[in-house]
Amino acid sequence: MTELWTARPHPTFLPRTLALCLTASLAGVSGCGGERAVEPTAAANPDPAPYRPLLEPLPPPAVDRIKYKAETRTLYFPDLPRSGQWLVKVPGAWGEAAAGTDHVVPPGADPSNTFVYYRRPGGQVSGRVSLSQIQAAAREHDSQIR
Repeated sequence: MTELWTARPHPTFLPRTLALCLTASLAGVSGCGGERAVEPTAAANPDPAPYRPLLEPLPPPAVDRIKYKAETRTLYFPDLPRSGQWLVKVPGAWGEAAAGTDHVVPPGADPSNTFVYYRRPGGQVSGRVSLSQIQAAAREHDSQIR
């Protein structure tokens, strides 16, 4: 009876494969050529700062531009440039609430612990101002008008 033919690796297959893998890994680690990478020049990108997000917080919103109507407990916000978003943080709430051009503050919210700030599309967050600061700025503005 004849023996079935099975595919067996050639006796020199394994050493050749190992040698090829070792050579490829050494070439990958050490590099193939002696050329250095070209450093980007200032002329190629004269102002790279606008393309990188800043890690420091944005300035807090101007309290004189945010209006608060105490009778309806409503905050009125000015439009933000570049698709920014107003946020209101109320004590006792889980996280902040996104606000449009106006936002109703829940009844019983503490003005000194209710904060208003904004966020830019890149994730940068501004400094916070409290509702009591907004109310004080409105009173100061009203007293200057009279």
